[in-house]
Amino acid sequence: VGFLGRFDPKKNVGLLIDSVAADSRLRLVLAGGGSRTAEEKLHQHAQNVNATDRVSFLGFISEAQHASFFGSIDVLALPSSFENFGMAAAEALQYGVPVVTSRHTGVGELVQAMGGGEIVPLEVSNLTAALLRVGIRARNMAFALEVQRMAREHLSFAAHARAIGALYAELAG
Repeated sequence: VGFLGRFDPKKNVGLLIDSVAADSRLRLVLAGGGSRTAEEKLHQHAQNVNATDRVSFLGFISEAQHASFFGSIDVLALPSSFENFGMAAAEALQYGVPVVTSRHTGVGELVQAMGGGEIVPLEVSNLTAALLRVGIRARNMAFALEVQRMAREHLSFAAHARAIGALYAELAG
């Protein structure tokens, strides 16, 4: 399981750590950062739930490192309490990595419509179960390729240009 973003309370990284701690089959790779205090709290939280051996902190990664990061995970988790869109999720989909997110993210509706992951309630048991389900599907190459295809179809600059053109045509018509 991967996470890419700021270590901000609204991102619910502690909940994600709890979800990984709940099942020994899960491993978590955290890429990103925030304040030193926030990161220290997450390290302490992983220790408190006996998950330090299954939670890795990469720190900030450059855009050039994103391909390697997405290539190393089966599923991206974005369990935010609020997210205008969720660029990390969109990027994961473009790499063929499915996403588990909450209904509070702008990208969630697209993830569900595309079949590129799941939207789950922000509870440990639901998140853990979804990470396992989606992670198993992610190992199917045909599924990963379909996620990539759908992301190109819906999230590319060309797709965005088509949508804007259609909107202008509708407004002008």
